[in-house]
Amino acid sequence: MKNIILIDMGCQLIETVSKMEDINAEVVLIGGLPGNFGYKNINIDIGKFKEFYLCRGYDKDLDFYFNLNNQKLDLTYEEIEQFRHLQLKVEHFFSRTIGDINCIQNKYYHALSYWLNIFKNKKIDYVIASNIYHGELEEMVVSIAKYFNVQVLMIEIFSSMNIHYRFYGVLNWNAKEYISLRDYRGSLSEISQNDIFFKDRNKIEKNNDKYKTIIHKTINTLGGSVLTFLILKMLGKYNVLFLGSKIPFRVYLSGYFHVKSIIKYYHKNSTKKIKNEKYLYYSLHFDPEAVTQARACISSQLTLVKMLSDSVPDDIFIYVKEHPDYTMLNSNELSFHLTNIKNFRSKVYYDEMLKMKNVRLININESSEDLVRDSLAVCSITGSVVLENISKYKKPILMFDSKLSPMGMIKDIFKIRSTDDCKNALKQICNGFTPDYNDFDEILREYTFKTGVEARDFMSEKDLKCLLEKIDKNPINNIKKI
Repeated sequence: MKNIILIDMGCQLIETVSKMEDINAEVVLIGGLPGNFGYKNINIDIGKFKEFYLCRGYDKDLDFYFNLNNQKLDLTYEEIEQFRHLQLKVEHFFSRTIGDINCIQNKYYHALSYWLNIFKNKKIDYVIASNIYHGELEEMVVSIAKYFNVQVLMIEIFSSMNIHYRFYGVLNWNAKEYISLRDYRGSLSEISQNDIFFKDRNKIEKNNDKYKTIIHKTINTLGGSVLTFLILKMLGKYNVLFLGSKIPFRVYLSGYFHVKSIIKYYHKNSTKKIKNEKYLYYSLHFDPEAVTQARACISSQLTLVKMLSDSVPDDIFIYVKEHPDYTMLNSNELSFHLTNIKNFRSKVYYDEMLKMKNVRLININESSEDLVRDSLAVCSITGSVVLENISKYKKPILMFDSKLSPMGMIKDIFKIRSTDDCKNALKQICNGFTPDYNDFDEILREYTFKTGVEARDFMSEKDLKCLLEKIDKNPINNIKKI
């Protein structure tokens, strides 16, 4: 019998784990809203798990952080110092939604106490996470697990560009290596680059849109999530909990108008692509988001653009384009970023970029596809622009954190780990380097798999057992425990 901790924000592994007779789940945390895509739609008996919680949900009785307040705080100063690096990451994550540093630190200390007691007092064999971690619960669990020599298996999405499928890699977190699926796949579906892109995506989305009600369309056009929250508040039903905290309506309203202001400022200071100008293309990542705020070694995109600016010859420009999702103020799916967007985008943010040598802000309405096609190279931390470029245009790629995706293993991608790496890559590109990306399909087939976009139980018991056996074969160095 193996004891595990399951962090399953997408509710994609919990049914599989519940069926495994040789697995004992000591702690289970899942995400989602009850009645929508959360636990009430899952066919399991939650009573079989020793401890079961919701994260980012609306059920106070099962909310992880709400329940932590009722538990004994048991920490030493030595333990706090040992995990100081973890505190900084988690506090950074909480700044997405909570403005009070005292409240943030209180949540962190309670969570640290809880997880240390779990690992010290129970024999945990594995931590299993069903998605890319975002810097809060997952960051705490996987970091503390590694400290206690506990294996971590992370199954993370690396693309959702096809509306019918999601694409995943399987990461041995302790070794920071993606697990090869070459010798065993079970029910895990093999993919190729032809699967990743869906040409008629926009057409399908437009067809689906016609089924929305007139009221729904009107609400989203006028004010989206902010107006929705206001109506709920007027009806006395407003109660938005995020990470165990109620978010005041004024916070959403303030974020809404802040985004409108900075996008207006961006438009004023941006330019269109200049014909025949040589440039590198940097598509800004959405902030706050996991890839930049939790997992990337350098989370400041200002720093990465400055690295490029200091490395380019005088006749080559850097085209920086803002993420288009900042213009989608009426999207309920993206409403979370309104709560503390002031911490991640401001007029000063754009001013700092404009101070840099040869940097141009590019109008959001410019076609990203055209910008990629006409560029000398594409620059990114990771993301869909890397996949799209490889499949369509085969431009050189500067990837600022190649460990964030299986795509980082592709031979012809420049893996940037220093300013010197950046300068050497640009020197080769200016001398005519032409990538072929011939190993792209091979890496997809060996290290990734696909599931249907609505798939819930996306891995069989046999698949999961095989993956756990694979990480057992990669020993962990002994680390002195507290």
